[in-house]
Amino acid sequence: MLRFATHALVVGLSLLLCKPALSCQCGTIPPPAEALARAEHVFLGLVEAIDEAPVTLKADDTHSWSGSVPRITFRVGQRWKGAPGQRVFIHSITNCAYKFELGRSYLVFAERSFLTEALEATRCLPTAPRSYAAESIRSLGPPLKP
Repeated sequence: MLRFATHALVVGLSLLLCKPALSCQCGTIPPPAEALARAEHVFLGLVEAIDEAPVTLKADDTHSWSGSVPRITFRVGQRWKGAPGQRVFIHSITNCAYKFELGRSYLVFAERSFLTEALEATRCLPTAPRSYAAESIRSLGPPLKP
């Protein structure tokens, strides 16, 4: 009986934790001004590193999973929202996570993941390579002073 309960817990927890990763359903991506209000961090930055970082996913108060996820290190050039600093760490937690490339610059809209306290940039906000983000950057207005 204990073995069955253990298997049921593992399967149930896996389904619960993986549910957001099964499909990415964003609806309409908001315009930059609306995304600026929603995001916790908005910045223009260069991807300096992509590595693995430990994370704990919390399904509820009694169930969690620990593992590692990709962590993207950005060197911040300009900032429209968020805490000051030269580096920001973004984690790729869900299936909606934006896929970044090492050495490229991006306009990033990041918010706290609903599964962890880590910052995540998803395809549900208008994150984009800098080369495609000129109109969005203009619409955000002047960046914050360093």
